[in-house]
Amino acid sequence: MGAGAVGMVFADTLLSQDDKATVTFVDRHARPLCGYPRESHGRDAEPCPARKDRARGRVMKRLAATLLLAIAAPLLSVCGPVNSASSAALAHPEATPFDPEANADRDVEDALLQARLNDRLTLAVFGANWCHDSRALAGWLASPRFQQLIEDHYEVVYVDVGVPQDGEGRNLDLAAMAGVTDIEGTPTVIVYASDGKVLNADTAKGWRNAASRSGDEIYAELADYAAR
Repeated sequence: MGAGAVGMVFADTLLSQDDKATVTFVDRHARPLCGYPRESHGRDAEPCPARKDRARGRVMKRLAATLLLAIAAPLLSVCGPVNSASSAALAHPEATPFDPEANADRDVEDALLQARLNDRLTLAVFGANWCHDSRALAGWLASPRFQQLIEDHYEVVYVDVGVPQDGEGRNLDLAAMAGVTDIEGTPTVIVYASDGKVLNADTAKGWRNAASRSGDEIYAELADYAAR
């Protein structure tokens, strides 16, 4: 059975009582409808095809919306939930610096080395380009507003982690070495002191709502680490 036929079967079985009344009741004294003779429109007659199709159409639209949400839900769950109440915060810059082909071990090692030599912090962002929260955080970090803060206090390294919740994660061992395990959402952000000590092991996984945070909130948290 084709998808269209399956959909029509569902539509027929999920019609509300009002919809059924709409497609099955035709007054025996009404004017002819849909090009059918008056005699064919008694209460027990076959429903008017046009009216029945319209009712089915309404049900199909409801089914389509439900299916769309069911398909989108898994992707939202592995990134971060979109907070509709934070629509103002959603106006954020975006960037896609996560490279699945990069040598993440070497990149993290180089960042930690430079941070130690220059007495700076290391900001390791474990995320992915498919994730709106990862893109939002990377966008803020690359924006002019954050430029001075980053230049003065941080070495930033981006680590692509794939899709951890689907069992397709990568480079998770690097986070585990910092004491951050069982990553289920992106991004995860680890802040290292200049001597390599992890400063935020307990809160590193709390950045998965980055797209719903304001630039002020993100800036304030990073500035707080820099001031320690």
